[in-house]
Amino acid sequence: ERAGVDIIRHPSFGHDTETRMNNMLSMIKQLRAVAPNILLNPFLEPPIVAESDESVIRWSTLAMGAGADIVLALAITPKRVEAMAKQRIPVFCHVGLSPYWYVEWTGGYVRVGKTAEDALKIYQEAHDLQEAGAAMLTIEMTSREVTAEIAKRLRIPVLSIAGGAGADGAELLHADLLGVSPAPIPKH
Repeated sequence: ERAGVDIIRHPSFGHDTETRMNNMLSMIKQLRAVAPNILLNPFLEPPIVAESDESVIRWSTLAMGAGADIVLALAITPKRVEAMAKQRIPVFCHVGLSPYWYVEWTGGYVRVGKTAEDALKIYQEAHDLQEAGAAMLTIEMTSREVTAEIAKRLRIPVLSIAGGAGADGAELLHADLLGVSPAPIPKH
């Protein structure tokens, strides 16, 4: 917070959902105690998001009660965003390359949205998430032109991660910044 970082996003750790999520709640409380003004953005992994509306709403509500400001729900559908938004849970969504599950079949950390058809699919996904109630969005590994065009067309804040300028802000993961990403290290 003192260094000027605006958002802290953090994962959960543990071997099972209950342990991971309880660790996440503890981490939120600790982070909020030392950084009272930063936007805390824990992320819910795809298995938690995919389980059910009730599960993702439960964990999100607990995260908000522990001090989170907004939750990142990876691999979320517009229908699930809508269910969360109806509960007044601010949802941070993600489009473009999603390393957790795409890197194996795309050939690694590669740019996405290279063709007009693929860029339009990314835009449509972003638009659908916005219309379902998403509060913010990250777009990852698209060209600066695709990033800028999508950000310009959405009403919600858009952050770019390895997507060039043109969004409302940029995101940089600590592992990338420090060069400790799993091999192969992404170009960004």
